[in-house]
Amino acid sequence: MDKAYNNIEFEDLTPDLEIIADVCGIEATRKLIEHASGHTYYIPKLSKLKGFCLEYVKKNKDETNFKIARNLECSTEYIVRLRKLIDNE
Repeated sequence: MDKAYNNIEFEDLTPDLEIIADVCGIEATRKLIEHASGHTYYIPKLSKLKGFCLEYVKKNKDETNFKIARNLECSTEYIVRLRKLIDNE
């Protein structure tokens, strides 16, 4: 028997799910509805992934604070703090 989830189309989605479908595709959205319905998820800004940001700053050590901050969509002050953490390792 065909699962109802397989019949969901873009036009059936709520505005939040439309964003997910635009980014991930309708099939991934169907799977999320099937397997994660009722759950609430917070998707943090890139700058909240501190471990990633530390590694990014390390790999781009020759770039300016401004450029790194723009790429990570955060403040230059945050990059300065990350650089201090790296220097103290």
